[in-house]
Amino acid sequence: MNRLAIILAACAAIACAEPVPGDYFREYTYAHRMGIVDPGAKHPTAVKRMPAVILPDRVIEVPGLGKPLKAEVSIAYWGGHLGTSEQQFRINENAWINVPQPAGTERPAQCYHRTLLRATVEVPIDQLQSGRNAFQFKAGPQTPCYSFNWGFYWVYSFTLRLYYQAPAEAPGRMIAPVDGNEIGDGTRFIAAAHHPERPIVNVDFVGKYEDFNWEGDGVWRQWHYIRERGRLAKHIGTAGATPWAVTWDSQWVPDQDEPVEVAAWITDLDGNTYVTPSVKVKLARKGRSVRMYKPGNVPGAFGVRVGTRKECKFEVDNPLETARAARLVLHTWSAAHGEELGINGRKLTDRVGLVHNYSFDTVPVPVSLLKHGTNTFYIFSTTKEHAAEVNWPGPALLVEYGAAAAKAVSDWVEPKLDGRTLVTVQAAGHERIDAIAEAQLSIVKKPRSLRVVDAETGSDVPFQFDAPRSLTILMKGVTPPGFARRFHVYFGQAALAARNDLLVRVSSDVDYEGQKSIRITTPAATYTYHKEGAGFASIADAQGNEWIGYKPGGKAAGEYRGIPNAGEFAHPGYTGKTGSVTRIIAQGPLKVTLESVRADGRQAARWDVFPSHARMTMLKSDKPYWFLYEGTPGGKLDVERGFQVTSDGTHRSLAERWSGDMPGAEWLYFGAPEAKQVLYVVNHQDDTAPDQYWPMDGSMTVFGFGREYTCCGRYLESAPARFTIGFAPNAGFNAVARVIESSWRDMQVEVGPVEKRR
Repeated sequence: MNRLAIILAACAAIACAEPVPGDYFREYTYAHRMGIVDPGAKHPTAVKRMPAVILPDRVIEVPGLGKPLKAEVSIAYWGGHLGTSEQQFRINENAWINVPQPAGTERPAQCYHRTLLRATVEVPIDQLQSGRNAFQFKAGPQTPCYSFNWGFYWVYSFTLRLYYQAPAEAPGRMIAPVDGNEIGDGTRFIAAAHHPERPIVNVDFVGKYEDFNWEGDGVWRQWHYIRERGRLAKHIGTAGATPWAVTWDSQWVPDQDEPVEVAAWITDLDGNTYVTPSVKVKLARKGRSVRMYKPGNVPGAFGVRVGTRKECKFEVDNPLETARAARLVLHTWSAAHGEELGINGRKLTDRVGLVHNYSFDTVPVPVSLLKHGTNTFYIFSTTKEHAAEVNWPGPALLVEYGAAAAKAVSDWVEPKLDGRTLVTVQAAGHERIDAIAEAQLSIVKKPRSLRVVDAETGSDVPFQFDAPRSLTILMKGVTPPGFARRFHVYFGQAALAARNDLLVRVSSDVDYEGQKSIRITTPAATYTYHKEGAGFASIADAQGNEWIGYKPGGKAAGEYRGIPNAGEFAHPGYTGKTGSVTRIIAQGPLKVTLESVRADGRQAARWDVFPSHARMTMLKSDKPYWFLYEGTPGGKLDVERGFQVTSDGTHRSLAERWSGDMPGAEWLYFGAPEAKQVLYVVNHQDDTAPDQYWPMDGSMTVFGFGREYTCCGRYLESAPARFTIGFAPNAGFNAVARVIESSWRDMQVEVGPVEKRR
């Protein structure tokens, strides 16, 4: 079978088994990660750490099956240990069905690192039933291409999709642009959406075009989107209210030889989704062009550890005289274990990605490193931990061409200062809202004055400089997911007038509930931090509602409360052996940094408090710990009307107890109906430790990352480790999630060389 036939055959199982214009469907998602192990695995670690059995039933409830026209199952999974065979699932103990594999691999797909985020296959309708549907997954042994006797893979989530006859009156249509239009960057897509009986809750805009293969299935031109715990991502955008419209961030979408096809997915309150007829438009930019170069010579085991280096090639067939920006886009797994990533023998960054999870990573590439012809991408690591993996079908190189370099780069805005450097901040796949960017400058001598300006507009940008090289920037407004912001940092010994408003204010000698404290006031909240206790005893939102309310005595009504309450460390009220020494190590208009070290020196934490949120770094800990929120959402614990919402969209009352490792991104938020804000807490590490919530004595929340009911196992061990807390408007889930994701997801920051004014 030739390569084209292989791709077409794989398309039949993957890319073609998905909604198309005119479809009408309903979805049910199981959104919890699970490890699938070969029952016959003989590796000692597998035998010791993993149950060598088929997993128990994972249940999807279908309230009423009705008469579907067809059914599909879409699986988001990491391919696991190379060579793992018999990756299969079954429904209600029927025949086993193969989990779809990616297209285009020269050897069996199981011999390549891969993460598929919508591996979709049609399933027999007669295997389904109204009510309880039990799913089981299994794995077979590793095949000879790579084998150490441990067949294993992860399933992140799976979705059952049932198709039905579309209503006679279509629930909506595309309004703009219209069929045949030419579009440029920043196009606004608009749909009409209505239903005579049920409200419309959201409209997703999905496009068919050529782009980076976010899906991991090896198909570059398709309807682009992925599913993360049942939610759409990497699509054109989602509108949650009228007007049903989004603006497409197409800055780095490559030029298209064929039309871009766009449809609206209209979802009503009952979960029914209608796909409108599509419109076909032509992407026609003016003054710029973006070319995507696909990889060649992609190795099967594209992972590195213990001193290995792996490469692939890009053939850049366009002259580079007018190239003005470039970037690599990668789909990786556990790439934070890497140590060097580069192109043409030059390191671009130490590492990207996450530990033991997939990530989409974007790395700026200086155009000067590129060649007309063959370019070699490489990744290297000496780690003895898990390999840093590059997923199939490999990275893509995107190059922007134009008649000239960006306008503002050659303009010297601040004549009094004789040095400058360019700081480029990539949104790195997530929308950013008034985001904070942090950079380490490459200047040698401490400057007397700095000024930061937007490199495109020349306007001043709020910043804070902490010697010797730390720069904090406030990126005002909304930065789209694929966008890059560029800032010129001017520095020198001349005196400049202050240009910054003080958004973070600190009082360092406050008495609060029996202990000397530090009070930090921001536009979003007022934080009160016990110096010796090394924890927040009070956090009041912008309306004055108290979300912690620590006081001596009273147990859950007072002395148990606080953030982060990390065990024998970092708890309001602690003194003596469990007490700490706290000092302010930086303060300015955008950030106050506190550092607390336990009396015996064995545990230490740092807090950075910004205008919109606060971030803790557990610097060191010689014993397991947890991160807790124990307090009063909106001012009191109202177990019936108060609520908690986890990152998978699950909404619970504050009366509902739960425990277990949170699926996917580890964050949740707490709220009360009368409060205008919700409080969110984030664990930056996607670990496998148990998490837990329960209400205590009708007085306070007990929520913990790394905690297990009833008491008192602590399961967090990594240090350094990061956690973020903050407030978001008390709005719908999508709006709150945007704020949370913006606050904690790492951005990619590149600091350019120092320039001198001529």
